Amino acid sequence: MALIYVVEDDKNIQEIETFALANVGYEVKGFDSAMDFYEALNDTTPDLILLDIMLPDEDGLSIVKKLRTRQDTVLVPVMALLYLGGGLVVILGNLRRLPEAVTLMLRCAVAPEATLGGALGIVTRREALRWGVARSVFSNEAGLGSAAITAACADTDEPVKQGLISMTGVFFDTMVICTVTGLAICCSGTLGAADGNGHPLTGAALTLRAFETVLGPLAPWLIGVALGLFAFTSVLGCAVQAETTASYLLGPEAVRPCRVLYGLAAFAGAVIPMATVLQLADLANALMAFPNLVCLLLLSGEIAGECRRKDR
Repeated sequence: MALIYVVEDDKNIQEIETFALANVGYEVKGFDSAMDFYEALNDTTPDLILLDIMLPDEDGLSIVKKLRTRQDTVLVPVMALLYLGGGLVVILGNLRRLPEAVTLMLRCAVAPEATLGGALGIVTRREALRWGVARSVFSNEAGLGSAAITAACADTDEPVKQGLISMTGVFFDTMVICTVTGLAICCSGTLGAADGNGHPLTGAALTLRAFETVLGPLAPWLIGVALGLFAFTSVLGCAVQAETTASYLLGPEAVRPCRVLYGLAAFAGAVIPMATVLQLADLANALMAFPNLVCLLLLSGEIAGECRRKDR
């Protein structure tokens, strides 16, 4: 059983992370401070460390530096909760606006105008449905089948258990990260802000403006590092999935050409217009999702049977 250390001084966040990971079969230990974490580390080396970037007695970056110098932890993967930590700081910095922000999000979600607009969009314009599905896929990749390639590499005898572990990715990507981002934007009062040309801010620019309300000049660095890490890990993950697929379908000799084509595709994506990149990504996602969803329907009986067997 994999051992995970959760280093987080916020008790509520620590309890949520510990419960979610323990519920899918991991052994989890939580720590409030760097001192307690170091003491446990001297006894047992974990398989994964979830590390808050802001602790009361030591910042997370200095902890990471120390871990990289230890022979017993140099190969342990460390996930610094940089973005989530920054988002929570923004929310706490605008705490008096939090009730108003939650009310705004709920009111906009259930407002009659939103319901009517969504219904008319589906009926009159297929673009509304297409954009909604496309952006939700970008959030967590649920239904694409790509995560199954990575999950299949896990050392486990229980497919249901591994499926539950994979499902936690959807929860953290959408329910945690997206919620923190939305609350940070709504609490900051920057929702609806415009740039120098009068165009409404969206995406990373809007998030950056929200983070600047509390973090000031540190915000561009935090957002830049977070986006860089998200993009870098996504590129690496997709590369592994592409190589695995090419090796399975065409044989091991196809791996090297796949790497070359993948590198060229990554370069092209960095230089061509963003609108074209998103259209190509939507097309590629659709080509992956369709056969995967068909297979899920055909295998639904077997999946349900495995789940019932697991519950017994």
